[in-house]
Amino acid sequence: MPEPKRLIGVVLLLACLAAPVAAWPASRDRDDDGLPDRWERRYDLSTKKPTARRRDTDFRVGINIEDVTDANIVLDHNLHHDLNGHEWSAAVHLSYGSDTPSGVTIQNSLFRDMSADAIQHGPAMKVLNNEFANVDPLAAGGDASLHTDAVQAYTGCSGSIGSTITGNYFHDGEQAIGAFDGTCRLTIEDNVIQNFSAHQITLGGDRPGSSIRHNTIVGTGPRLIDCAGKPGFEPSLTSIRDNIADDILLIGATNCTPSANDHNMLSSAGGQNFAGIPRFVGGAHPTTYAGFRLAPGSPGRGRASDGRDVGIR
Repeated sequence: MPEPKRLIGVVLLLACLAAPVAAWPASRDRDDDGLPDRWERRYDLSTKKPTARRRDTDFRVGINIEDVTDANIVLDHNLHHDLNGHEWSAAVHLSYGSDTPSGVTIQNSLFRDMSADAIQHGPAMKVLNNEFANVDPLAAGGDASLHTDAVQAYTGCSGSIGSTITGNYFHDGEQAIGAFDGTCRLTIEDNVIQNFSAHQITLGGDRPGSSIRHNTIVGTGPRLIDCAGKPGFEPSLTSIRDNIADDILLIGATNCTPSANDHNMLSSAGGQNFAGIPRFVGGAHPTTYAGFRLAPGSPGRGRASDGRDVGIR
């Protein structure tokens, strides 16, 4: 996945560098779309237009997006980096909940070297084709007291519509994709998760169930798909198919009762899943997203439920 361009410029959505998490600056908003008028004029943006877009920017501060729904906001080809988790909650933070999807898309961007979370969100959003590198408690002045996620969904769900998290390359961090306190109908597909020390994909209280499909989880760390929940939550109803992982964890304080659990290539066979050790086109230790596709002759070729290879397509 190519590194985004690094342009230093006026940073959209930022109030001031000293704020714990920056928000839209206070300003007149005549079309009542959550974007101050002066920003719309300067950057030719409006959520009343088909797309409000910001791209090719180097973000060294956190972005807080508040109370937007169906907003058509796209953050594209940006660089987010070097955020200390003691100073910033997240590189991009949607701190509210809503029964209507946010309309926010983050795509083709690089999040690197931060002990803050990369993305935290309550309402449904889209996280597409990004790279997350060294999102870890010890990065950027952090320490082991922090709990750092690349993508954390508070719920990630708006009514019956969940977030879409697809085509991303996560490597070298603590926690990749997590929804620990209830979620619904996330689409988590075609992601590579490499060398995460604590959690890789964790969905607790997932009802209606999400789809975890065609992901590749490799490297150091436990390499788990975990849908067990905390005490007091209803069992997750997650669909788990066509993935490469070490194991699938169903047992916890609240056991997971997956709606599907099949065609996954794991370290040990069981149920409708099978055992195998993948061989990748990028060799034993790929360093790019594309390098994690299965090589000719590898176990898992053509064995997914859709007739394609397990893992990323």
